[in-house]
Amino acid sequence: MLESGNKVAENEFKNSENLNNEVQKEIQSQKDNLFKESQQLFKLRAEQANHIGAISSTLSASRNLQAAINKL
Repeated sequence: MLESGNKVAENEFKNSENLNNEVQKEIQSQKDNLFKESQQLFKLRAEQANHIGAISSTLSASRNLQAAINKL
């Protein structure tokens, strides 16, 4: 009776360890995904900043050309 209780406890412990390992793997996987998504977001924000700079310089050039046209 004591031995069967011991086996049940041992099996439950092993199941708990397996579940813990699965959860740890899932946590690591989610951390990896978060890191990859953060890197992608960083790249997209840098690209956005470049586009904003290009738009600003184009608008400035357009204003300068319009001013030159108005002078003529």
